[in-house]
Formats: sequence, structure tokens, C-alpha cells
Amino acid sequence: MHIIVSILKIAGISAILIVLLLVFLLILLLVVPFSYRIYGSISEQGKLDKSKRNVEAKVTVQFLAFLLMVSLEYTEEGWKGVLRILGIPIKRIGGKKTQNTKQKKQKEQKEEEIVEKEKLEKKQEEKESLEKEPEEKKQKESEREKEQKQKEQKDVKQNDIEQNDSKQDQEIHKEEDSRFLQIKNKFCRVFYRLIHIPKHSFDILREYRLHIKSVWKRFCITKEKIIDAYNNEHVRNGISIIWKQCKHGCKHLLPRSVFLRLHFGCSDPAVTGQILGILSILYAFYGDTVQIKPEFDQTILEGEAELKGHISLSLLGKIAWILYRNKEVRYAMKRIKAIKD
Repeated sequence: MHIIVSILKIAGISAILIVLLLVFLLILLLVVPFSYRIYGSISEQGKLDKSKRNVEAKVTVQFLAFLLMVSLEYTEEGWKGVLRILGIPIKRIGGKKTQNTKQKKQKEQKEEEIVEKEKLEKKQEEKESLEKEPEEKKQKESEREKEQKQKEQKDVKQNDIEQNDSKQDQEIHKEEDSRFLQIKNKFCRVFYRLIHIPKHSFDILREYRLHIKSVWKRFCITKEKIIDAYNNEHVRNGISIIWKQCKHGCKHLLPRSVFLRLHFGCSDPAVTGQILGILSILYAFYGDTVQIKPEFDQTILEGEAELKGHISLSLLGKIAWILYRNKEVRYAMKRIKAIKD
């Protein structure tokens, strides 16, 4: 009996410790934020050619420094991923060269071989052309004599054609008279059809008019519902709460520090100016951490970017709880669903 009691004590103590450990981990997940880092770089010169492009990207998510870390990396070899707990790698994804990279290299080698073969063939053709020059002169003289004979034959044919043209002109005048009669008959047929419109066309017009009336009624009903909902104070308060909480959540998710270095250019100076005008908005938000250098003479794309921030589950949970428990928010959502129905 004493042994059974001791075993139960040990099992109960271990169960309590496990529960406390889980509660402690949940508290840590809610209190301690997840930090993230996104890095990307691209180097490319001249025309936008994929063979000259070098793209790198890396995404890391950390929790309590090195307690939990997930990293994804993209290079020329492909995607790589590592899951680490206390700095020890637990699981790896990728890491070896993919089949696509091998196929690309094989294609490049084949293209180089084809280019070399074409160069050799061109050299051989040039040598053969130099040897065949005297024979070509004789052929040209014979071709000239043939051309003279053909010209003489053409002159004879032209005389015959002129005689035939005079006959055809007479026939054309007769055809024009017959065409005038055909156009007159067609016009009479069209006028007869317009006068005798079939009955089913009126039915189509009625259906179309009824459809437009039904669409207009629906539009008026939805418009009245929207106005009634907007005039209600509870709905307006609910929408304002949703807007404030979503705005607060977006500010929290956005990166805290940003670094951008970009060197770009297009063949058209107008396009580069438009892109520069759009990107210059970033200076207002991030200041000197943004460096943009445009090129108006050549096409180029080089640069690197780094984003850092953190995400707190407690704050996101708080936002979700406020939106779920607030009566005005729930009332506003019901009114919006009623407008859709």
C-alpha cells in the first residue's frame, strides 16, 4: 500500500509540474514577442537577363533569442530551411542543388556548344565562297541574257493585255448598271423588314425593361438600408472601434526598422522618373535609412533591403477579444450582414 501511495504522489507531482510548465510556456508566448528579420538582395547589370541575375533572400523568426528560431534562405541553389531549438538544428529543408539548377547548367553548356559549331560553319562557308567567285561571274552573265529575253516576251504580252483591257471596260459598264439594280432591291428589302417588325422583339424589350426596374428597386432598397445603418449611433460606434483596432494592429505588424539601398534604371527616362517619384514617398517615413540612386541612361537593377520588427500574440489576442466581446461591434456586423442579404 505504501508503494502505491508513493507512486501516485510521484505521478501527481509530475502531472502538476507538466501543467505548470505548459502554463509558463503559454504566458511566455503571450508576453514575449516574436522578432522577425527579412533580408533580400539583387545584383544585375546591363539588360534584364536572367543568366546575369543574382538573387538572395532570407527570412528569420526568433522567440526568446535562441530558444526557438526558424530560418528560410533562398540562393542560386534553391530554398533552404532550418528549425533550431536552443541553437540545435532539429529539422532541415532543402540544402542540395535542385534539378532545375542542374537543367539550367546543362542547357547553358549545350547553347555554348551550338554557338561554337555555328562559328565553325560560318568560317567554312566563307572559304567556299572565295573559291566559287569565278563560277558565279559566269552564272551572272548567263542570267543577264535570260533577263533580256524575258523582257522582250513581256513587251509582247503587254500589247495583248491592252487589247483585252478595252474589251473589259465595256463589260464593266454593263456590270455597274446591274449593281445599281441590286442595291435598289436590297434597300427595298431592308425597308420592308423595318416596317414588319416581328412580335418577339417587343417581348424582349419588355423583359429588358422589367429587369432594369428590378435592379433599380434593389439598388434603392440597399441604399435605404445603408442610410438607416449609418444614421444609427451604435453602428457608427462599432465601425469606429473596428477601424481603430485594425489600425492599431497594422502599426504593430509593420517593421520598426527599414534599410533600403536601390540602384535602378530603365531605358526610358520618363519611366525612371515616375518610379523615382513613387519611391521617394519612403523618405518621409524612414528618412536616411533609404538610399535610392536612379540611372537614366541604362537599364540596371541592383540593391538590398532589410526589414526588422516584432509580433506580440498578447496584443493581437487583445484586439480579437475587444472586437468579439463589444456589443456595438457585434450589432454593426449584424446590420452589415442584413444589408448584404
